[in-house]
Amino acid sequence: MFATDPTNPTTTLAAFAAQKADVHDAFRAVVSYRNWLVPVPALTGHYGQPTPTRRLAYSRAGEFPAGELWLFTDDDAAHRAKAAGCNLGVYATGLSGVELFAALPPGTTAVRVNPVSPAELTWNFPPEAFALAAAWAQVVRFEEALGGWAAGAPVDLAVVAAYPQFQAFVFPNRTVLTMPEQGGMLNPAVVCTAPDCAKAILLRVPEGMRAELQMVSTTGRELLDKLPGQGMDGLMLNPAGPGTPFPLRLTGP
Repeated sequence: MFATDPTNPTTTLAAFAAQKADVHDAFRAVVSYRNWLVPVPALTGHYGQPTPTRRLAYSRAGEFPAGELWLFTDDDAAHRAKAAGCNLGVYATGLSGVELFAALPPGTTAVRVNPVSPAELTWNFPPEAFALAAAWAQVVRFEEALGGWAAGAPVDLAVVAAYPQFQAFVFPNRTVLTMPEQGGMLNPAVVCTAPDCAKAILLRVPEGMRAELQMVSTTGRELLDKLPGQGMDGLMLNPAGPGTPFPLRLTGP
């Protein structure tokens, strides 16, 4: 799994441009970023945020190609566009990628990240990629909850049950890959929140086992309902990252 930096998505975008990271790495990076520059009309309209007290005025009014949402990672990137003659209007900072990409404004036909910046710092994606962006927003939102549980917040099984896109691994006989005697459990299933985490698991298992394993997608509800009856007393969530592996006990004391 490529090590994305949630504080600086441009490092991942540069790796993506150099074919050292894949599209999932790029989406993880932009969705995990918490300080996007967004046009104020979109911020206060579609996203329902209060009128920001600190605004960045690059011109009197924004002029964009119809349907395009222009986003910037920082003020320097926006100033590069301004210096190139683009009328950006007024922007504000502070919208997280989870909020931003979970549901893009209606009528959006393209998202442009850091337009006019050097090619390795930019990214454009069309409507065909919007569903993937929204799926990554679900991933990062769940992983943020996972981080809270790891820090001591009460586990909310309803959040686990509602998660639609876990990845697990099965052998040809349909038995599930487990990590025996890990996380204080006897036989927890190995479960990942996203394909990049799952790929990292496959790189860690012995080559002979790797050839047998098949990755399967499943819902949280299915895991909670079915695994205890198959001899598994919990889940080891994201044992290869990101973050600290989280043991979720389903049965026993």
